Parts: sequence; structure tokens; C-alpha cells
Amino acid sequence: MAIVDDPEAPLNVRRTPEVKEGNIVGQLNNNTFVSVADEQSGWLKITNPVTGWVAKNRTRSSSARVDQIIAFSPQSDTAIVKGEIIGNGNHSYRVRMIQGQTLIIKNFGDVFPAIINPNGQFMARETNESEWRGVISLSGVYTLQLNSNLRGYEYEFLLLIEGNENF
Repeated sequence: MAIVDDPEAPLNVRRTPEVKEGNIVGQLNNNTFVSVADEQSGWLKITNPVTGWVAKNRTRSSSARVDQIIAFSPQSDTAIVKGEIIGNGNHSYRVRMIQGQTLIIKNFGDVFPAIINPNGQFMARETNESEWRGVISLSGVYTLQLNSNLRGYEYEFLLLIEGNENF
């Protein structure tokens, strides 16, 4: 998936991946989601909402999978996580926690991440909450996960760890 983001909208959809007269089969407005079937030399072959080719640099997309570790320095107990999901996939952020620490997540975006403990159990599911706070009962790696809704969204949240003296 990609989303039309053309500074000179509407975006031309072409029969073949080239700029030439008589090659336009349609036009798409900004913020239109398109299904991408192929990529070739700076062009995307799309199948929905119309079949044809569009210039890749006139669209925006995100990585289908993100899997990052959040590491805190000894001088910091906070981190801000920002991103965008367009189309399929999920974005996961992992943080190592020690039993007895408090994890606080403040949500600034549209979707709050699911919080999964080291045993794979959900401590919180994706919601529209603005803040979550919990004392860690099990040391290990916790996952903050955001899943695709197939249309896309931006996210931003702050992680704060209290009781950070063990790092």
C-alpha cells in the first residue's frame, strides 16, 4: 500500500511507466490509498483504485515491518517513539524491564500500542487511551506493538521508566 502525496495534485496514473503523450489513464487526489503490485525504476504499478503506473516519488509508504529495541542511556529514563503505518504490517518496539520498575506510556497519536510481557501475554491491547501505567512483575523484554488497520495512521508515544537505577 501507498498513499498519494503529490505536491502538484492530482497525480497522473499512466498506462506504462513513462511520461509520454496519450499515456494517462486516470488521476488520483492526495491522500488516496493505492494497492501496489510492483515497483520499477521509480514507478509503482498499482491495481486499486485504478490499474496503471504512478511515480513513486509522488507517494508515501511505510515499512511493513518494524522491529526495534529501545535502549535507555544511564542519563535518561524516557524515549519518544514516532512512526506511521500505511497498508499491511506491524511495528514492534522492545524494551528491557526489570521487576519492580514502573512503565508509563503517554500516547500522543491516534492509536495506543499493545503491551506484551516476556511470556507473550497482553498487559494492554491497542486502544485510544492517552496514558497507561503499570508496575513490572516480571523481568525481561516487553513489546509495544502497533498493527495495521489496512488504511494507515501515524503514531507517537512517550515511554517513561521509573526505578531506572538498575540499568
